[in-house]
Order: sequence, then C-alpha cells, then structure tokens
Amino acid sequence: MANEKINQLKDKLRDKNLTRAQRQAIMEEIAEESHKTDTRKPMTLYKYRLLHFWGFFLSFVTKVFDMITTACGVDDNVIVSIITLMFSVPSAIFLILWLVATFSRKIDREDEMAKENLNKARQGISVIVMTTLLVLMSGVVIIGSFLDIDFTLTLHRNNLYDIIILILWGYFSLESGLFLMFEGKCSYDDEEESEEE
Repeated sequence: MANEKINQLKDKLRDKNLTRAQRQAIMEEIAEESHKTDTRKPMTLYKYRLLHFWGFFLSFVTKVFDMITTACGVDDNVIVSIITLMFSVPSAIFLILWLVATFSRKIDREDEMAKENLNKARQGISVIVMTTLLVLMSGVVIIGSFLDIDFTLTLHRNNLYDIIILILWGYFSLESGLFLMFEGKCSYDDEEESEEE
C-alpha cells in the first residue's frame, strides 16, 4: 500500500510541467512516506547529532594536539602518545557509533524547528569564522605596524591536508554543537511554557 503510494508520487515527479515548488512538495511527501514505512529502530535527531558532535569534536582536538606536538618536536614522547590515544579512542568510538546509526537506525525527520535551528547553527558558524578572520587580520596588521616583524607563511602539501581536515572537522563539530545548543534551548523553553500552563 505504502509502496504503491510512493510509486504514484514518483510517477508524478516525471511530469515535466511541474514547478520547482511542486517538485519539492512531492519529494517531501515521498520522504515522509518512506520514513513511515521504515522498519529500522528509531533514534532521535538530538542523539544522532550528539554522536556526530562528539565524534568530530574529539577528532578536531586530537588533530590540533597532534599538529602542536609535531611542530614542537615532541610527538614521539610516551606521555604525548598516551594523551593522543586518550582523545583518539573515544573519537573513533563516537564516529563508528554515528556511522552505524546513519545506516542502521531510523533517524527522526527534521521538523520546522530543527530546520530553523540548523540554519541558525550555520549562520553562527559564519559569524564565528568572519570574527576569527577579522581578529587574526587585525592582529597581523597591528603587530606589523608597531613592530618591525616580517611574516612569512609556507604551506607544504602535508600542512595543507592537515588544514583542510581541521577546517572540515571544525565545521562539522561546530554545526552539530550549535544545533544541539539551539535544540536544547528550544526544548527548555517548551518545558517552561508547559509548566506555566
């Protein structure tokens, strides 16, 4: 029954006269029907994003720590290796749990509030990145104006890979972290409203 409805909706999608909004509405309806018929064990979007956040945040911290210890020349120290392992193992566990959840669980669909919170998170990342760049550039200009220091920046291929990985992991952890913050605030506000009633 549900598969028949999905097939009918897919047939509607083949119509070349549909507007973009109509196509979007039909695709949303197909996704909703597919979600209803999904027999996998359910998982809340909040828990899914929590796994995502911790996996990428700990990976980000591990990579930063590794880059700092390598730059300082102490990356072969036993204590440094133990600390790196203390970050790497939980990071790997959370990422594996996140991947398993991605393929084996039925994740709650994003409602309007979740979509709004995700947009807020992405806007928050933009503000953080622009502010950081502005502070860094201002610092370089101020230091360069008052002190007679020449700045040189050399990028090797390995450094470039590290920077790209850092940017990606930083983005993913920030996105999920801000999303969780906004989701938690919304649920807290909802609880307060229900208590007042």
